[in-house]
Amino acid sequence: MSAELLLSVSPGEVRGALLEDDRVVELMIERPDGDTGAGAIHLGRVTAVVESLNAAFVDIGGGTAAFLPASAAGPGGATAGKRSIAALVHEGEAVLVQTTRAAGDDKGPKATRRLTLAGHRLVLRPDEPGVAAGRRLADAAERARLTAIVEKLAKKGEGFILRSAAAGASAETLAAEAEILRARWRAVTEAARTRRPPALLDAEPGPVERILRDHLPADAARLVLDGRAGFAAASAWCRRFRPELAERIEVAGADLFETRGVEAAIDEALGVTVALPSGGTLAIEPTRALTAVDVDTGGDARAGGQARSILQTNLEAAAEVARQLRLRNIGGLVAIDFVHMRDAAHRREVAAALRRAAAADAMAVEVGEITRFGLLELTRRRERPSLAELLLDPPFALGRRNVLSVALAALRAVLRAAERGAGAPVLKAAPEVVAALRGPAAEALAETEKALGRSLLLVAEPSRARETIEVLRR
Repeated sequence: MSAELLLSVSPGEVRGALLEDDRVVELMIERPDGDTGAGAIHLGRVTAVVESLNAAFVDIGGGTAAFLPASAAGPGGATAGKRSIAALVHEGEAVLVQTTRAAGDDKGPKATRRLTLAGHRLVLRPDEPGVAAGRRLADAAERARLTAIVEKLAKKGEGFILRSAAAGASAETLAAEAEILRARWRAVTEAARTRRPPALLDAEPGPVERILRDHLPADAARLVLDGRAGFAAASAWCRRFRPELAERIEVAGADLFETRGVEAAIDEALGVTVALPSGGTLAIEPTRALTAVDVDTGGDARAGGQARSILQTNLEAAAEVARQLRLRNIGGLVAIDFVHMRDAAHRREVAAALRRAAAADAMAVEVGEITRFGLLELTRRRERPSLAELLLDPPFALGRRNVLSVALAALRAVLRAAERGAGAPVLKAAPEVVAALRGPAAEALAETEKALGRSLLLVAEPSRARETIEVLRR
């Protein structure tokens, strides 16, 4: 399998696309507000202890208190889930917490006191001894080799998790990364002694670095950017963590995502219907409680071989569902209505195929069995907002792009147009898009104008649809 990571760095957001064998399997969108995202470490203040929920709420700044369940409130891996929250924290207490889920939709952030510091190959657990390996490190011999190396380099009281990018790493490489993580932890503990809550002690790295850290595969053959923006950050990160790629970062044109099919993959991932090779379809519809997936044969249940045809459609659906979960970054409960199979062996075969396909996912996926009615439930770990939450207006099933995503796409169009010709740029857009550019996207607009070397004329046209923009030169 050939893997490559494409990066598009533009005002207001960084987009990433992981391709395997030239097919997009993951999409990432990072905006420069990562301080409020999952992974940041805060010195917080407990504002409420709610025994009926067996949880506490912690003020970490930002307006919405973080939810701290008892199962995550015991530091150092204590078996806190079996204890009352009142025995673990008290109101007014200053606590070190880490966000495990960013605020999103109608939910506030979620936090833990079991702190970790993520690197590219290793995750440091400062207060939890032992070495664990991520489930994507499937090769038993390699897991054993890496575990033995890290057990020797771990200091008393600390532990590590081996990430999939650790595959093939030398002892020297792992030791160097462990020291980088220790230095970050020392900075956190020093800041905690001198700051007053609520205080951010360790922010997640910038958007380019986050994508590289979490999504650059160990066997990545190429890293390609759509311009010079972000090159310095990518180069600096690679020199530190992936020196073999540092001198081989490729810079392509601004149309990289168009030519490699990423824009089309984004459009597909925001739609409801996905075609299957045999002619069947998936219909993927998010609801408040879960994501529902319906599998349809598309009239392809051929006479004389109906059971085998249905099995083939369901096997294709299993593989595509696993891809779509990654592509759309769908988390939480997913209910799949497969085409009805009377043969129990066929049902087991499809469930097994889904488990195999989901094994490539960086997020933990737990797959149930298919009932006799054709229903299967699975859960996928949620860390960050889904693609739909980032780019669409609720209800997400309608597929309507939100104003901010349209505004940022308009700025990308302006910069592409500037590469093709001279003259002062003019952007014609719907009034709500112009308002977003002067409001939430004002920093991105300023960044665009800096790149252009001149101001951007914004023309609000009341009759223009939200997603229809026009870039002119004058």
